[in-house]
Amino acid sequence: MAIWSANCAEWLIAHHGAVRIGAVVVTVNPALRQGEAEYILGNSEATVIIAARNFRTYSFVDALAGMKGNLPHLKQLIYFGDQPAEAALNWPGLSCPGEPCRAQAGRGAGVDGILRPTLRTSIYVRHDGASKGRASHHHGLLNNGFFVGERQCFTEKDRICLPVPFFSLLRPRARRPRGGYPRQCVGPSAEGFDTKSALASIAEERCTAFYGVPMMYIALLNDPDFDRYDLTSLRTGCMGAAPCPTETMRQAVGRMHMRESRWSTA
Repeated sequence: MAIWSANCAEWLIAHHGAVRIGAVVVTVNPALRQGEAEYILGNSEATVIIAARNFRTYSFVDALAGMKGNLPHLKQLIYFGDQPAEAALNWPGLSCPGEPCRAQAGRGAGVDGILRPTLRTSIYVRHDGASKGRASHHHGLLNNGFFVGERQCFTEKDRICLPVPFFSLLRPRARRPRGGYPRQCVGPSAEGFDTKSALASIAEERCTAFYGVPMMYIALLNDPDFDRYDLTSLRTGCMGAAPCPTETMRQAVGRMHMRESRWSTA
């Protein structure tokens, strides 16, 4: 099952639902255009595609209409939103009354709630002008998330600002601290990363943690209105996925009050 969308609540619901039934999730960068997305969707043999209708000014509806003939494995197309679409379901259509479906034994969490190691998320990223696949077991993602949460001492009182794109590898690790149990409030600051939206979210929601790549921290710290936002609620967070400049880490600790943060060099 492929998800092609920017950050939104429906993305999270779709992902958790797919994991629950044991589907392999293929996350697609919303910045990709038709030819690039078609390669990923075709190469992954996606049978179900859940997509936003557009990302900024680019229409996913038009792009998918243009590539459907080249996706022989596609069985169902679903769009977020309640607008009708030709030969596709809309998001409310998934909530219509019907027979409850149960995961096949050994494939998914099933009725016993156990996440089995056969589940995995396939994450495709651009690299040197081409695409590649990266398979991650859900067990490994949850295990990593659990220990990240343990190290950061997360409780039900914590609130995490997560502007990282959901399709990225950092997203499942960051979004599931403490083993994925509902102990913290986790939320995106906007559809895509925006410094003022992120700063406003931290200040208004009194976030205690911020997750991002080094360039996000640099952008926040260099925002001309940085000092107008109250970030004193922050205590921890994560900076990774790329080398972390020493000065940026120092400013995150000093100016952003993140004295209990975790840094990664890669």
